[in-house]
Amino acid sequence: MKGAFVVFRSILALILALLCLFCPVSCAEKEEVISEEALEYFNKGLSAFNIADCKSSMRAYAILKDAQSGQTVNGYLLYTENFYKNEGHTGSRKSETYYGYSKTPDQLLPASLTHFSTSYRKDDQVYYENLKEHKKYRVALSEDYSSAMGLYSLGSGVPQGTYGVKGGGTVRADLIFDSKTCEKLQAVLIYNMKSALLGSDAQMTCSPLTVSAHINEKDNRFTGYTLTFTGNTEISGKAYRLSFHYEEVFFDYDTKEEIAFPADLDTYEKLK
Repeated sequence: MKGAFVVFRSILALILALLCLFCPVSCAEKEEVISEEALEYFNKGLSAFNIADCKSSMRAYAILKDAQSGQTVNGYLLYTENFYKNEGHTGSRKSETYYGYSKTPDQLLPASLTHFSTSYRKDDQVYYENLKEHKKYRVALSEDYSSAMGLYSLGSGVPQGTYGVKGGGTVRADLIFDSKTCEKLQAVLIYNMKSALLGSDAQMTCSPLTVSAHINEKDNRFTGYTLTFTGNTEISGKAYRLSFHYEEVFFDYDTKEEIAFPADLDTYEKLK
């Protein structure tokens, strides 16, 4: 009888091990569903971000597919390395932006990309050195495309639905925005990707927008977030689908490093 019990216990241990292998979530620390608090946690993350010094890497890409066959036609990636010195909404930032074309833009490595621009945010102005056109210019932050992408794009939107879980010191907050709100909030991302892959004049209808953010519960700081949605268009009678993906990962919080601004910022041409 004892031997049978040992065999049974061994089999049970094997079954549990297999369950953990194929269903790792069930073996992790128990998570608490906090959907009603998801938006609150996301807003806490925004508040913490606005006063944090940190660095990040951002990948925004779209994959263009033939809607009928499902075959990938092309893809485009914008990749940016950011250095934030945040002081509320009057913070500073340095960004290095790269781009590249590929049918698998999610797999492109920075070394294979074209360095497009170096930009600085200072005193509510954004200064660009366009490395491709050898041009230096500046715009007001409120008129700059970067103020309508990523975290900055979500401030005026009201989510249609929320979902949240927390456990192990981390909170995941998911926000869902309807298709009309998606088209409004992501107008800059849509324009950039559409222009690169289809031309700026292509008309497009979009799906609802999903935002998924991971937040450190201890200090309410974002560790990363993603924005995803799809768009459908027709050109010369042929239907296409674009899958949009925007992600940013944060690191080096509380860095003591400073931004070295160029001495000639005053010479950057002001765009109207």
